[in-house]
Amino acid sequence: VPNIFKPNNQGTSNSNFTIYSSVDAIINKIQVFDRWGNMMFLGNNFETNNPSLGWDGKFNNTFVEQGVFVYFAEILIGNEVIIKKGDLTVMR
Repeated sequence: VPNIFKPNNQGTSNSNFTIYSSVDAIINKIQVFDRWGNMMFLGNNFETNNPSLGWDGKFNNTFVEQGVFVYFAEILIGNEVIIKKGDLTVMR
């Protein structure tokens, strides 16, 4: 799971936040929160390794300010649910 990204609307490497996996996996749910607990992003039921399906760094169609956010994710690998959580830095 990357811990830093730089959203830029260019579709370039590292411009969206997602989870990567070396095996077939589905992100059941991924949530991103700001430091005050406001949910900035919610994604459901999409494959890992596809940044275009992850968080683009926007909230209400506007890029968020640079800072530290936290994420919580439920990932399905086979029949097992893996929980990942941590912090994420958005760069400008």
